[in-house]
Amino acid sequence: MRIYSLITRSFSLAANSSRTLRVYNVSGITAYEKALNFQRDKRDFLKYPKEDTLGLDNLILVEHNPVYTLGKNSEVKNCLFDLSEENERYEVHKVERGGEVTYHGPGQIVGYTVIDLKRHKKDLHWFLRQIEEVVIQVLGTYGIKGSRHDEYTGVWVGDEKVAAIGLSASKWITMHGFALNVSPEMSDFDRIIPCGIDDPTKSVTSIKELLSSSPDTPQPQLSQVRENIIQTFARQFEYQKVYYHTELSEKGSSFGFNIGKKQAKPA
Repeated sequence: MRIYSLITRSFSLAANSSRTLRVYNVSGITAYEKALNFQRDKRDFLKYPKEDTLGLDNLILVEHNPVYTLGKNSEVKNCLFDLSEENERYEVHKVERGGEVTYHGPGQIVGYTVIDLKRHKKDLHWFLRQIEEVVIQVLGTYGIKGSRHDEYTGVWVGDEKVAAIGLSASKWITMHGFALNVSPEMSDFDRIIPCGIDDPTKSVTSIKELLSSSPDTPQPQLSQVRENIIQTFARQFEYQKVYYHTELSEKGSSFGFNIGKKQAKPA
């Protein structure tokens, strides 16, 4: 029924619009390296498209087993554990994104954005702000007032960070993206100084924690938040068509649906 309702949801489209998004909404746990390699393949395809093929923008939504990732310029001091020791409970990876160390794990939705900014605006800062806006709008549907911080990236509720953002770009093709804490094990953040923000007045939080003070407010399911992200992302970036996959594969089940009203964009 969910698929049927999306297929039949159609809207009026701008006559000269043709932006298309390919979504990979993968349930369960996805190995970090598998998702990373998939991103790189998608990035390379956009950078060097084959003849007579059209590379599409990509939004990849996954959850990972516990993993700590460091950006290309991350400082080791922000890891509060010995990086030289192997641990069966979590992995550690250093990747090409910007930003400091962060955590991914079950209950956190990671959104990887492999986007050709030449189709939108050749401005990585602008793109980052659009990602923040997507998360702010998603939080708003659950009665949570998210906002930007004057000094730090990501989405905040007061002095608590609920979503981290780390990006990279090559030839205006982006990689990596955002991590929205829905209901992760928050103690896993204790092994790091999240995003390198060593400030006792700042902390991390989750949708679950933010709603726990309102017992009459139901906790959203991860699947609901994922669908909310997809719809909001597509509208924010003014896509008119979305192709939907449930696996990290072109052979996964897929269908298309149209997107309607455009959302206001921050400056």
